[in-house]
Amino acid sequence: MQLEPTLMSILAEKALGVDHIAIAVPDLESSIEFYSKVLGFHLKERRETKGRKTAMVSAVLEAGPLTFVLVQGTTPESQVSRFIEHYGPGVQHIAIGVSDLPEVAARLKDAGLAFDTTVIEGS
Repeated sequence: MQLEPTLMSILAEKALGVDHIAIAVPDLESSIEFYSKVLGFHLKERRETKGRKTAMVSAVLEAGPLTFVLVQGTTPESQVSRFIEHYGPGVQHIAIGVSDLPEVAARLKDAGLAFDTTVIEGS
C-alpha cells in the first residue's frame, strides 16, 4: 500500500531553505530607516505589487545571509493591510525557496492545501 505524501514531505523533497521573512509594517519608509540604520540591513530593491488582495509596496533588505522583505499594504483589502488590522505589525510569512515552484505548488494543491493568492512573480 502506498501512502499519499504529506505536505511536509512534499516540501522536504524540494526545499532549498528559507528564502525570506516578510514583515508587515504600517510605514514602509520609517521601517526601512530602522532596519538600515539600527540593524545594519542594506536595501536591495523596492517593489510595488498590484491586485485586489496583493496590493502592497515592499522593500527587500539583506544583512549577510538574511533577507527580510518589509511589506506595507496599499489598499484596505490587501492581505497585508488585513494582517496588520487583525494582528498588528510583525512576521507576515516565511517563504521557503524550492527547486521547482510550479511542481511544488501543484503537488501541495493536490494534497489539499488551499492558496489565498497566486504566486507573486519575483518573490
